[in-house]
Amino acid sequence: VDRLSALGVDVDGLRRTPVPEPSVDRVYTPGEIESAVAGARFVVLTVPLTGETEGMIDRDVLDAMRDDAYLINVARGGVVDQSDLVSALGDESIAGAALDVFEDEPLPESSPLWEMDEVIVTPHCAAFTHRYGEHVGSIVRENVRRARDGEALTNRVL
Repeated sequence: VDRLSALGVDVDGLRRTPVPEPSVDRVYTPGEIESAVAGARFVVLTVPLTGETEGMIDRDVLDAMRDDAYLINVARGGVVDQSDLVSALGDESIAGAALDVFEDEPLPESSPLWEMDEVIVTPHCAAFTHRYGEHVGSIVRENVRRARDGEALTNRVL
């Protein structure tokens, strides 16, 4: 969010409670997801896979997106109903997708996503950077300290 905002990109967000977030112009709730995606040129998914998020991007949400919009999924494959996505791409309801995660991994050779020119497929590697190990190590160190001190752990998925 900080990097996008610094580049002048308008950023809206979606979270369970509409608490303001620095550098986020507007925060929507899950019940407002279709409104949240309606004006977006890029819809970026970064949520964990939970009972609440499984299949959250379905045909209704894809239909609410602009026809020149792109879906970017670096979250978990199950967050998107993949058959609905294939249909939306096939009938050009959205412009394209960049997908790092899939319902089944690795993505089966028979998947139509492989043949779609408007789709970028990557091998579940979006989190990897030259400092990935350092970043994960800092989270582990912090959680060891918190556990030792009887504090709540950070970066928990609820």
